[in-house]
Amino acid sequence: MTHVVRLVCAASLLFAIGCGGSGESRPKPLRSKIDDMYLASIAMEEKSNVLDAQNQYSKAKMQYANADHELQEAKTKIKVSKNELKQARLDKESAKATKQDAERTADMNRVKSADRELRIANAKVDAAKSKIKAWQSRRSALKKKRLWAEESMYAGEAKFELAKARLAKQRNISPKGFKF
Repeated sequence: MTHVVRLVCAASLLFAIGCGGSGESRPKPLRSKIDDMYLASIAMEEKSNVLDAQNQYSKAKMQYANADHELQEAKTKIKVSKNELKQARLDKESAKATKQDAERTADMNRVKSADRELRIANAKVDAAKSKIKAWQSRRSALKKKRLWAEESMYAGEAKFELAKARLAKQRNISPKGFKF
């Protein structure tokens, strides 16, 4: 009997490891909220905590929108930089061909000019590669910033809803289906 139990436990463990476990949980919007209409009749002076929490929540939503915008912009810049790299590589191939042609003519002025153009083309390729790496690093940082902003936004939402729920509880307001 104990062998069967051990075998089942081992199989369950291997299954959980193979599936990657539950993974990191992501923040989500609240499922339960108090509708503002229930608090509409309460005087504004009594709603100061709710209004402060609402302002913080609005600020957090704007920070998230800004972080998301910056991330999308970085993704676009990466695409543009990759296109610039393609163009720089084409320019480099053209400069190589020009240099080979100049070397066949033995015209030293053309050879020097072609060498200069090839060095410039090589520098453009290196610059384009560096630009892509820089934007990729920025994108990575912006992903983290957006995650932070998202979590702050949901935390702000939770604080706002908690402030509304506390006020509702103080005033003995209990919407149907809502439990403090």
